[in-house]
Amino acid sequence: FEQQQVESVEQVLQSLKVAFQPPAKASAASAASAASVRPAAVKDAPLPFEVLKQVGSDADSAGGGRRRLRGSDEAGGTPVMGFVMAVAAGAAGEAVVQRLEAVETVKYVENDVCVRVAQAGAPPPPATFSCIPAPMLSGITKQPNDAAAAAWPSCAGGSSKLVWWGERCGSSGYQIQWSGVYAIDARTGAVLPSCVRTRPNQATPSNETLFWLGECGARPAAVPSMPVIACTDPFTPAISSQEQADSMIKQGCVAFGSAITQTLDAPHPVPDCGQPMLSMAYTGELCSSGSSAVGIRWLAAAPAPGSSADPTRCSITWLANPATASEFLYNKDWFGGCGVPPARVQFLARGQCPPPPPPPPPPPPSPPPPPPPRMRKRLPREPVNTAGWQQIGNGQRRIM
Repeated sequence: FEQQQVESVEQVLQSLKVAFQPPAKASAASAASAASVRPAAVKDAPLPFEVLKQVGSDADSAGGGRRRLRGSDEAGGTPVMGFVMAVAAGAAGEAVVQRLEAVETVKYVENDVCVRVAQAGAPPPPATFSCIPAPMLSGITKQPNDAAAAAWPSCAGGSSKLVWWGERCGSSGYQIQWSGVYAIDARTGAVLPSCVRTRPNQATPSNETLFWLGECGARPAAVPSMPVIACTDPFTPAISSQEQADSMIKQGCVAFGSAITQTLDAPHPVPDCGQPMLSMAYTGELCSSGSSAVGIRWLAAAPAPGSSADPTRCSITWLANPATASEFLYNKDWFGGCGVPPARVQFLARGQCPPPPPPPPPPPPSPPPPPPPRMRKRLPREPVNTAGWQQIGNGQRRIM
């Protein structure tokens, strides 16, 4: 935020609440915000994000700790005040960014940046990450050392920034191999077309490749602090069809044994199509490192069934043998890497969910019922004639 337009943190929040008002209230809330009026509708508007830290805020200024989020040549040296935000669970991050960028007081939005927020009394964070989430492999900004900057002066210095992208590698899929690096204009974010280095298809990497991109699990010499371990994805099994659909978005995995397909809205216009928020049906395959499947590689996308888009113009395909810098960046932006979602469609699944647990064994059979009790058979009794006598056969005696 430019402090020429905002004077306090409270005024910043009021300007942001206007952007997240229902359409019927937005115009009235905007007018009230411009007039420094704080109506209840704006005051109570829920925001789909949490402010984790104020950068260059009034409190920082009082302590002499004003910081800049961009270079000192921007906006004539005007101090910049900003927020570090976390999008609420269940909110669409891309939509939040688009609304924030439409607010007059917002200068720019840095999207999908992993930030460590220092807590009061906590020890300082380490200089490097122990691991980074897989979506960050689609683009991470790092400052090269002085030797690297001097070796690439037209791209690694001045008002430019270097961005690396990579994919999972290694037998377990937890290691990182950086696929390329390119420079962007720090002010506009535009890619500098003559400032792209990619990993050539070589059995033995050259010294230049090792210097800028390293190897699987090995840092490039140009950036000794570059992370080389990807965090483990906490995927859980998906059993029902609804859980399968939810897993693709919430977990980033496709149900075990199902087809590697996913349909979702592409927030950016598809190349040569020009239609934003187009519903695209992606198809892919499991990719492996060695003998282990470590993730998903997306291969093609076409307008989803029922879409009005022309499939001959709006279908895209992963380039198996990219040759130019633009082709490498095209693959990165629209198809990502092995186990890494594309930069322009971050909600694509990046792996396969674990198999569901086996069903419990059947209970043991019940024991057979006990046999019925045996009935003793009694001999018939004959009354003894005690009044008279009875003829007793030979060899028999009467016992009284």
